[in-house]
Amino acid sequence: RPVSPRTVSVIIPTYEATSALVDAINSVIQQNCGSKEVLVAEDGSARPSLRLLEENFAGLLNNADNPAGDRILYTSQDNQGAYLARLSAISKCTGEFIKFLDQDDVLLPDTLDKEIASFTDGVDVVMTNWQIAKRDSNGEPQQIEHMYAPVYSNPIDDFLSQGGVYTSAALYRRSMAVQALQPITEFTPVKADDWLIFAQVCLDGARYKTVDLESYRWHKHKSQLSSRSIGKLVEENYLILDWVERRLNTSNQLTETRKGLLANYYAKQLLTAIRTDRKYFAKLIRKIDRLDGDYRMQHGNIIYRSLCDLLGIGTGARTYNVLSQPFRSN
Repeated sequence: RPVSPRTVSVIIPTYEATSALVDAINSVIQQNCGSKEVLVAEDGSARPSLRLLEENFAGLLNNADNPAGDRILYTSQDNQGAYLARLSAISKCTGEFIKFLDQDDVLLPDTLDKEIASFTDGVDVVMTNWQIAKRDSNGEPQQIEHMYAPVYSNPIDDFLSQGGVYTSAALYRRSMAVQALQPITEFTPVKADDWLIFAQVCLDGARYKTVDLESYRWHKHKSQLSSRSIGKLVEENYLILDWVERRLNTSNQLTETRKGLLANYYAKQLLTAIRTDRKYFAKLIRKIDRLDGDYRMQHGNIIYRSLCDLLGIGTGARTYNVLSQPFRSN
C-alpha cells in the first residue's frame, strides 16, 4: 500500500445528526496539522446526515480532485450501533493517525498537531485530558468539568485498575488500530462501545503515552442522560469484562493479580446492578467469588464497605441498598 499523503483521519459515527455534527467537523477542518480527512459513518438514521454535509461542506465532500488535501467521506450502514460504524470506517482511512470523535464533541484548537507531535518511536496511542460541558435542557451552558487521563505503564493491568479515557481523548497510529480493532463476534455493544475499543487496544499490547493536554469538549445535555439505559450499561460492562477475562485466560495471562483486578471491576457494578438488573447482580456475585474468594469491598462509603465485610458482599450490598432507599428517593 502506498504511503498516505494525509496526516490524520477522524472518524465520526453519527445517528440522527443535528447541527452539532457540523460543529464537530468544523473543529477538525480548522486544525493546523497538515492534511485531514473526516469519515462520517452513518448508523442507519431515519434522517441521514448527507444533506447536512452537502449544505455545509460541498467542496470537501468525497473530494478526489486534490488527493493530498482535506476531504470528507460519507459512509452508511444499517443501524448496528456506533461500535461497528467506527470499525467499518477504519478500513477506509488513509491517514497515518486515527482519531475517533463523537457527533456532539468538538476538538479544541491545536489539538491534533500537539497530539501528533507527542508521538515518538515506541508509542502507539497518545491519551489526553478532556472537558465535559454540562448544559441544561435548553442547551445553555452551565459549567465545564475537567477530566484527566490515566498514565499507563502496563496497559491491561492499568486499564483494569484505572479505567480508560473517553473515545475522543486518544489518538492512534493507524497501523496499530487496524490490527487491534477487529469486530468481536460474541456481542455488539451499544452503550459501552468506547470501553470495548479501549479494552481491545490494551489487549493487543499497544504502547501508551499520556500528554497533559485538554483535547476536546463533550457537550452533555440532560436529555442525553435520560436516554441512557443504566441497566444496559451494566449488562455491557459485564459482557466486556467477561470477554477480557476469557481472552486473558486463553492466552495464559490471567494471573492472580489480574483476577483480583477483574473481581474489583465487577464489584464496581454491584449497587447499580441490584437497582437495575437483579440477574446481572447475581452474575457479578458469582464472578467475584470465583475470581477472588477472599475479596473485600473497596468501593463506596464506610457503611457500605462495613456491611459487605460483616455480611459478605452479596448480602451486604442488598442490605445497604434497602437501607439507602429513603435517602435516594429524597
